[in-house]
This record gives sequence, C-alpha cells and structure tokens, in this order.
Amino acid sequence: MAMFFANVPVWVWPLLLLLIAIGVMSMRRRSARLMVVYALPLMAIMPLRSVSSLSPPADMWAVIWAIFALGYLLGALAGYWMQGRWIEGKSVTHIHLRGEAVTLGVLMVIFALNFVHGSMTALSPEVVATLGFSGLFALVAAVAGGSFLGRAARIWRFPVGAQRA
Repeated sequence: MAMFFANVPVWVWPLLLLLIAIGVMSMRRRSARLMVVYALPLMAIMPLRSVSSLSPPADMWAVIWAIFALGYLLGALAGYWMQGRWIEGKSVTHIHLRGEAVTLGVLMVIFALNFVHGSMTALSPEVVATLGFSGLFALVAAVAGGSFLGRAARIWRFPVGAQRA
C-alpha cells in the first residue's frame, strides 16, 4: 500500500483538500452565482484530458470514445434529474440551492480516477493498456463530468423569479 502513495506529487494533497472543502460547502444551503454554475461543465475538461492520456490497444480508440460519449450523456441526464431536487429559487444573477452530498461524491470520483490512473500507470502500465481498464475509466470519468453539464442545464432552464417550497 505504501508503494501506491510513494511518488505522489506534493500538489496532489492540497488539491484533495480543496476539493473536499468545495464538496463540504455544497452540503449546506447556499446561493451561487449563475456564471459559476454555468462554468461547471468545464469540469469535463479533466475527464477528457484523462481519457485522452489512456493507452488502450490502438484499434480500440473509437470504442473508448463511444463509451465516453455514452457515459457523458448518461451523466448529463442523471445530473439534470438530480439537480431538480436541490433548486430553491433563481434570481437574475444567483441560484439558491439546498445542500447535497453528490457534489462531494462526484469530485472525489474524479480525483480518485486521476489518482488511480497515475498510480497504475507507474505500477502496472500493462493493466492500464487494457481495453477493460480504459473502457471502465472512460465510462466513470464521463458520467462524473457529464453530471455537471446536466446540473447546469437544469439550472439554466429553471425560470428566473421562480421559488420552490
């Protein structure tokens, strides 16, 4: 187990703490600027970068990207559906949200995926190069990243001035 954590770059630990802090803050009732919420789909850049750094068999890239696209669509649909439960109201500049733990979970999944990918690449590159690892990695990364798009879309569609009890 110590080998798994042996060569982790120092910057990884402050990033983990930052992501945990963001996730914990999302567990409280809050107001967020709409521009920040609408930028959340950019979180998909992390999974895109990670998937593009995989090394599946050369003839399997089309399969990996198809898995990614399907996972992203599923994540967006799930994010859209879940976000509806957390919206309390919307003004011209802010969205008012109930607390939820999904944000923390999704951020931890994205962090863990990248951590495992980096560690496995160093410890067992032959496993990382398999279709199974690449396909599962692409699916989970896409669902996590896509959920932010769905959540932003649900907030965008929620009417300004509307309130939910």
